[in-house]
Amino acid sequence: MSFDDLLKEYSDMLKPVDDASMAKLEALYNDALALEEDEKYKDADEKWEAFDTLAETFIKEEFLDDFNADLDEEDYDDADFEMPTFEEFMEESSEWLKAIPKDDMNKLETLFNKGVKLEEEGKYEEADKEWIAFDKLLESYEK
Repeated sequence: MSFDDLLKEYSDMLKPVDDASMAKLEALYNDALALEEDEKYKDADEKWEAFDTLAETFIKEEFLDDFNADLDEEDYDDADFEMPTFEEFMEESSEWLKAIPKDDMNKLETLFNKGVKLEEEGKYEEADKEWIAFDKLLESYEK
């Protein structure tokens, strides 16, 4: 979603924003998206936090509780989420996964478990590399 589309979607919630702040919001928004695209998630999170902090100053009072609740809910959802085991993930997946050879299934399990472990250690950029390799191998069998 472009910054302009974001503004259109939330225009009814915003107080007037001065030009300098609008430029800063747009820069933070675009920087965060670019960092995510480059898989620099820690840096992107810092930009999103700065964006949210600045954006909050322009939220109309009647929408402020909803805005803060949405931010809190995102944090709660992340903290409350429990990653399934590899076996649970595979049980929930499609029938076509049964056609994956045992060697590649072992590679998938190793990538999956390493990704989970790295996330638990807060090493998100390293974990993302494991998830990308996992997805790439898994998608090579997708029908």
